[in-house]
Amino acid sequence: MYDFFISFKCTDNGNKTRDCEIAEELYARLEAAGYRVFFSEQILEKDGITKYISEIDQALNDAQTFILVCSKKQYILSGWVAQEWSSFLNLMMTNDSKKLFSYLIDLKESELPALLGPFQSFQHHNGMDKAVNYLKSATRASHPSAGYQAQTIQEILDGEFGIFGHLKPLDFNSLDRFSEQYRELSVFIRAHYLFRQGSYEDAWSCIHTLAALRSSKGCYLASLMHKRGLGTKRSISQAKAELKKGYGFWTDGISPADEHSEILLLVFDPGSNMLSPVHYMASCICDILNVFGLRCTMRALRRDSRKESLPSLKDCQYILFLSNSLEGFERNNYLCPEITDELTSLDKHTLKLGIHNIRQINMPKPFRKYKIFELSRNGIGKYCQYLLRKNMQTLWNDKGANSDYGSTKESV
Repeated sequence: MYDFFISFKCTDNGNKTRDCEIAEELYARLEAAGYRVFFSEQILEKDGITKYISEIDQALNDAQTFILVCSKKQYILSGWVAQEWSSFLNLMMTNDSKKLFSYLIDLKESELPALLGPFQSFQHHNGMDKAVNYLKSATRASHPSAGYQAQTIQEILDGEFGIFGHLKPLDFNSLDRFSEQYRELSVFIRAHYLFRQGSYEDAWSCIHTLAALRSSKGCYLASLMHKRGLGTKRSISQAKAELKKGYGFWTDGISPADEHSEILLLVFDPGSNMLSPVHYMASCICDILNVFGLRCTMRALRRDSRKESLPSLKDCQYILFLSNSLEGFERNNYLCPEITDELTSLDKHTLKLGIHNIRQINMPKPFRKYKIFELSRNGIGKYCQYLLRKNMQTLWNDKGANSDYGSTKESV
């Protein structure tokens, strides 16, 4: 069982690449931390090409985390490297516990192939320490070393959503304090973590607790498990029932009409009365930001919504407009189309988009200029990270918020 699979271009015109040298350093550091790492040079040296070919498919299937080390776009698109990351992406479609990261050497994130763009990346010039610490917090060792410590709730949160990877470390004084103040979120994080690890019986135990807490996120996770038959009999009807129940919980959590904040999460609601992926995404973002002392206003945008029923968009410093379909971005779908006109009049620093299964190029032209956050653990984490960066000085100057954070305890 491998924890990590490192993919890289080994040679170019018979010469060892810089990618190989850096990948080898990354391999050594993760191995030293107690992780099992698939590294082609070690397999080839020990067992030869025959063993490598027979083992590679099993290693891709086993590995929790795939790391693509790359310095040139042409390396990513050719040979073994292209085959490895494309195979791993296919495996990710049926296994939510798998994660993919890119470690970029003198390569911009925008130069990555479109399929790799949505996933978390690290820049080598920022230092390997940040990448290694993040990867360790996001991946649990299958055969931990003697010095391994159980993950704290902060480390699990980081691993689930990628919040702390490039931020000044923000932490809570203790796991108990986190659980006391944010009971529903802490139980959900545990449930989601267990779900990704394949511990479905334990995940269901947490989901039952979430049901008592009227958690829409718990219903969303329960729906996924019913739909796939994970830890229970496969049932599409039960999956839909969970989404309907979760939608009721979500609407209960919509901000009151007279509540306003600088951060607005505006969710397109098509009127199906079913919880959608973007409802879930908005709920996660709202709860995570609340942990850090950033208050959000969460509202539903429906076809019959009136401008006066929504906060003044001009008064909001940050707006994330989330939609599960192109309908949310089409002007003629609204009885009050001036709402979309006002949204698209906002500058790119104010408005961002949260989407699920939509290509930006298919959107109405006025929306194509805005940055997109895909529905995924990384998408949720990246938007939270974006807002935390923007508000970092305020957070650290706020003694009330600052008192909730302590130093991050790093696991080995």
